[in-house]
Amino acid sequence: MGRPFHIESSPPARGSIQPPIRLPRSGFVYILASQPNGTLYIGVTTDLARRLDEHRRGEGSAFVAEHGVDRLVYVEPHDAIRDAVERERRLKKWNREWKLQLIREQNPTWRDLAIDLDRQPGEGGGIGARRMDPRLRGDDSGVGEGTSRMGERSRPRLAAMLLAALVVLGACGGEPPESQLVGEGPASLVALAVEAEALGEADSVGVTRSTFQADPGGATWYDALAGPGRDPAMGLSVGGRTALHGWRWWSDADSIGLGPRDRIRGVARPDVAVRTYLEQDTTGFVAKIIGQIQGERPSRLSERVTLLDGAAEGQAALYVEVADSVGVVGFRPVRSERRAAGDYRIQDLGGTLVFAAAGDVPTDSTVIPEGPIWTAVAGDGVRSTSAADDTPEGGRDQAFRLGEVLVETPGAVAVATGATPEAA
Repeated sequence: MGRPFHIESSPPARGSIQPPIRLPRSGFVYILASQPNGTLYIGVTTDLARRLDEHRRGEGSAFVAEHGVDRLVYVEPHDAIRDAVERERRLKKWNREWKLQLIREQNPTWRDLAIDLDRQPGEGGGIGARRMDPRLRGDDSGVGEGTSRMGERSRPRLAAMLLAALVVLGACGGEPPESQLVGEGPASLVALAVEAEALGEADSVGVTRSTFQADPGGATWYDALAGPGRDPAMGLSVGGRTALHGWRWWSDADSIGLGPRDRIRGVARPDVAVRTYLEQDTTGFVAKIIGQIQGERPSRLSERVTLLDGAAEGQAALYVEVADSVGVVGFRPVRSERRAAGDYRIQDLGGTLVFAAAGDVPTDSTVIPEGPIWTAVAGDGVRSTSAADDTPEGGRDQAFRLGEVLVETPGAVAVATGATPEAA
């Protein structure tokens, strides 16, 4: 990943000559804005000055020309154009608040960085500045000369560490990608991430770390990061109702279910949570070693959960991504507030699973339903609309699995609420 571009904002001393510094890069990711906090456009180019000229002549993009997006507010250099293209692709998937935060971290005043562009005849575009950020001197990792020398001295130790890591990976099925998943987004949010691991079976006093997210409409998602939850209030709540208490995963490839007891690690920050599930080993030590020799690995799955801003007050939207490529998996929503599985209504509405507590659905057709009565789960299709008993957590007395939605991984499911099945 390229490093953020930095411009010295103070003017040069009077009488000094400050030649522009051209960054020796092969690609740039850039963001244009119509105004501070306005419409945004993300692009990639090998020649920033030329591309910006095209945009301002109305030739670079119809979207830019139509919306007047011509202020250069963010620049990120990369050594290779393929890296820049990949970075652009990922940035375009970020939510708007992440993009705004990224711009603010580099350019808090939203000044037009185009004034720092320097164009030399016959050469690629560059960024002029009084001083170049040392991280941009041809080394995206930020490793200086002294660090490089230290790395030379540390090679034997590093090799030993890598060997130990390989042994550990062979024993546990691979390093989970929590760090990569939680590393997306602005650096200020990444820095706030906290990690957690499941408590040992004998640990009855350890602290269970949880994640909490809220949207402006009053919806909240609150859940344990690793291991089963201990609080009955955990779940997706909005408008005084709990739309979802939790979920389970089903692996088609391994015919294995993964639930709260299989959550081994989690990382959370204010806007996103990442959790990894690992199939619990119920075999003996010898059987486990034989399975590893034969290439068998326990099922593993990582998810990233984001509470999106609801469309209106009393509505909620939860987005659950599966980063791993593990074939087809099933997402099984769980509710716990009723006494029996038959107390819920479940439907397949055009390929979307919708359900509600039967007692919350008005029986009088003249009554206009209000609030988050129905919960909808959308993925790659509905596999089941049947309800079944499940293992309760969070001190609850019962739990019910309400249908199943298919997900082709890597992929995602979206959970939303509404007063009617159609609204949800």
